Amino acid sequence: MNTFQLACFVEVAATLSFSTAARNLGVSQPAVSHNIKALEDELGCALVSRSTRTVSLTEEGLQYLSYAQDMLDLAERGRRLVSHDREPAKVSLRIGTHGGIESLAIAPALRRLHEAEPDVMPDIRGNAPHSALINMLESGTLDVLLEYRSPQGAPAGATVFRRIVDAPAACFCSPEHPLASRERVSVEELRGVGRIAVFNPHMALAAIDALQRAVLEHVDTADVLLCMSPESAIAMAASGIAYAVMPSVPRVNACGIRAVPVDSLPKTTFGLRMRRGKRAPYVDAFFRLLSESVA
Repeated sequence: MNTFQLACFVEVAATLSFSTAARNLGVSQPAVSHNIKALEDELGCALVSRSTRTVSLTEEGLQYLSYAQDMLDLAERGRRLVSHDREPAKVSLRIGTHGGIESLAIAPALRRLHEAEPDVMPDIRGNAPHSALINMLESGTLDVLLEYRSPQGAPAGATVFRRIVDAPAACFCSPEHPLASRERVSVEELRGVGRIAVFNPHMALAAIDALQRAVLEHVDTADVLLCMSPESAIAMAASGIAYAVMPSVPRVNACGIRAVPVDSLPKTTFGLRMRRGKRAPYVDAFFRLLSESVA
């Protein structure tokens, strides 16, 4: 076992893609596959489930992920400790995100946190199913997780959800879109106004998937454009190729995108999910600053 094998596994776990992990690590895809296979052989179990179309973590992989990350962090701290030209140690605030428009909400809070705590370095991670991100949060690989959920909430568990704001559903579209000049639209008016970009329900939170399904009941199947991620759907909206329906965080203006409220669709609650119990002070500071920036 070596740190590069661990790095390959952690990167694949974060991206759920061997090709993306290889690109991020600056190596070939076969090299990533070989090192993960060597790690699995040494541990005597499969960490990653591979198919022709999807990559996911096995139960053992989910359990091992936090230990792999801890070993990499420990190795890096040790390297800095003995390095003569080391920089001052940084503390990572590991933020999980599902992607999408909510990622833009954190920039003002990160700026203020960096001004107050310059040694706290944000580490934004995502591109994984919700279940994997929750596991990373519970195991300590993440400090906080940006999340939308139903205002009714969910059963209590090892983590706690801290509400920031209720977010109305909006139609995201380019300034040239037929709906861009409207103050509000109804769900029925979304029919026949072009393609709608929806993203993979396996990558969508339940609250956002419910919004998409409610809209799909009113549009033609031929107008549905399936995207693999929220970022892809937003890109389609910004380009004018399609529009997308998702929650709109107040005071977040994406460059080149209009957010037109959609009547009769339910609001969702935007907030941070974090572990229960005592947390590092900068975690609670980030929650406070994020609340202030979007409230």
